[in-house]
Amino acid sequence: YIRREGHMSLKKKGACVRKSQSAVLPGGRVYANDIVFLTSGDIGKVISLIASDDGHIAVYVEVHKALDEPLHFDIDVAETVFMNADEVIEPVSYYLAHDHITAIVPDYCC
Repeated sequence: YIRREGHMSLKKKGACVRKSQSAVLPGGRVYANDIVFLTSGDIGKVISLIASDDGHIAVYVEVHKALDEPLHFDIDVAETVFMNADEVIEPVSYYLAHDHITAIVPDYCC
């Protein structure tokens, strides 16, 4: 679900969507600017979260692709996309190095 504080609603032709800086997803609470592990094996920086009237939640993320070295991800943004909330596994701890991002991702991913 989308948290009510810090959200914005948009209504058009009877449909309503809400943009928020945080939401509770299956993997836990996620906030804007969190780094999250994705089902693709990549990581993403959460920009915002969008919920529709029917309860569907989309996450707007900057995707950082996995590199050949375990736990290392490209420092450059590969793409910025909307994805279904179920594509986000959970927020992760990370370290921003000069040429890559090191992220501590769930054990079952690698």
